Amino acid sequence: MLRSRSFKQAAGIAAAILGLAGASACERQLASPPEPAVLPPTAVEADVAVTPEIVESADAGRDAAAEPGPAPFVIESWPGREEMHTFSLTWLGGSDEIALRQHPDALSASVAEVSWPDGNEVEWKETRVVVTRPRIYRALRQTRFVGVFYDPLAEPIEPEEMVASEETLTIEAEERVALFQYAGEGACYVEVRERLYLGSCPAKQFAAESEPSVGRRKFQPLEQQWWVLVEHKKASGWVRVDESLFEVRTRILSEHE
Repeated sequence: MLRSRSFKQAAGIAAAILGLAGASACERQLASPPEPAVLPPTAVEADVAVTPEIVESADAGRDAAAEPGPAPFVIESWPGREEMHTFSLTWLGGSDEIALRQHPDALSASVAEVSWPDGNEVEWKETRVVVTRPRIYRALRQTRFVGVFYDPLAEPIEPEEMVASEETLTIEAEERVALFQYAGEGACYVEVRERLYLGSCPAKQFAAESEPSVGRRKFQPLEQQWWVLVEHKKASGWVRVDESLFEVRTRILSEHE
């Protein structure tokens, strides 16, 4: 299984990427900075219930051969995440049972069939998003992309190490890149020429090849699954978050989290 950086580390790296890109814009003649991501509303003073948009239907007639990016891509995150926020899950499934899986994969072995009293909060230990189909963007003109090569098996790097690690790539007109996930603070996980980067999200110099191409979904992959690791009595395993069975609430992280 891929090992990923924590929420706070990813947010710090994302902030550093944008800061470096902004500081060197004049020298590099970078295109306009990426538009801020419009994501689901989050709570400031109280928990807010949200409905995670986990899977988006595929478009018919798309040329899969032209799409860069191997799948699936696994990351420690959750759909619609915002920097410095977390989430809680409430069980709405009544007496329905759900399978605990050995891995965040519907084909992995079932550990147990579990349920919770209706309305109970379900405590989670880890969270993963499995992207099975990224969103493809096409460059409208020659532009530049600034990011850091992302290796999920490597040790996390600190924001101050970004200067030595960042790369600036020239993206040619009509070249395609694959967006796998929003990382917070205007940064995304983007694949360029079969290499995955944590860098600036595709902005006005790119056009999405799938709808919707605006609004809060434009930085979401086309297809993804959300899994959380939970413990239930003596069993421990991965549960796929289904919006018909769970209510999702977001909140700001406390100082001690």
